[in-house]
Amino acid sequence: MAEGELQDLDLLNPGKLWATAEHHKDVTFHILFPDKDSVTKEKCKEAVDPGLDMIQPMTVPFSAVDANGVATFDLDATGRAADMLNNLTKYYAEGGEDIKTVMALVFATARDGNKIPEKSLCDIIEMNLLAVPIIMLKAVPKKDYCTVKQFKDGMTNFEAEVKFKGPITEAEFSVAPDAEITVGDKKGKGKQVIPVKEGEVYKISMAVPFVQGKETRQAAVPRTYQRWIPGGWRHGEIDYRTDSREKWTGGKWTLNVCGTKANAKAKSSIIFTAEDWGAEWMIGPPPPPFYHNNC
Repeated sequence: MAEGELQDLDLLNPGKLWATAEHHKDVTFHILFPDKDSVTKEKCKEAVDPGLDMIQPMTVPFSAVDANGVATFDLDATGRAADMLNNLTKYYAEGGEDIKTVMALVFATARDGNKIPEKSLCDIIEMNLLAVPIIMLKAVPKKDYCTVKQFKDGMTNFEAEVKFKGPITEAEFSVAPDAEITVGDKKGKGKQVIPVKEGEVYKISMAVPFVQGKETRQAAVPRTYQRWIPGGWRHGEIDYRTDSREKWTGGKWTLNVCGTKANAKAKSSIIFTAEDWGAEWMIGPPPPPFYHNNC
């Protein structure tokens, strides 16, 4: 890397970051939004404004450093790269401006006997944030959850929209459990790979897959008799009545949109829900009366 060049941070292939300090108890690593007015050695010498953190800070204790005292931060294995990609997606979906660089801060906490100062800021590093595919998937308002009443009133489809940002030219659309979906003018089941363009909005729909059926139950009722004989030995017996009701079975379906090939780590999901429902029980006809209570 030439002098003056910034280190690259690629969230799809983030690699590892490292830091070291003498007599430290632990080392903590932050990645912050690029606010150069707020992120300075003077303003951050003891702590960082939590609102500037792009991901949860990572801390490596002294017991976990290597033989040379180097603390390694694995962005991929810790899930921090995926978290940062998700947070960027939310940031851009809310209209955030393009982020070209980020600020990396390293803090060290002193071991016992070396607490002057107890905690200190070791370094601030500006890094290039390489452009990555951002998938901004969201449900159309009130179109991701359906009750039977809404279904009967005309809501027969789940609906969502997705928009893309960054270096992405195709995306894979699927639903689990598998179901037929429509993306733009393309319809099908299974995984659908569709060409996409940055900034365009793609509409997704899926029929609400309610299954209407009937449910029955056996309800115990006191036995009746055609003839009642005083002193007859039969008493306290029961027969069974068949009740029924309308039953609708729904479920949950996860809509997944992800990149392909080198962009496969970029993904976004939402859940469609059809709410199970059962009507009130309809009381069935009474069982026929027994002949009499003495035989």
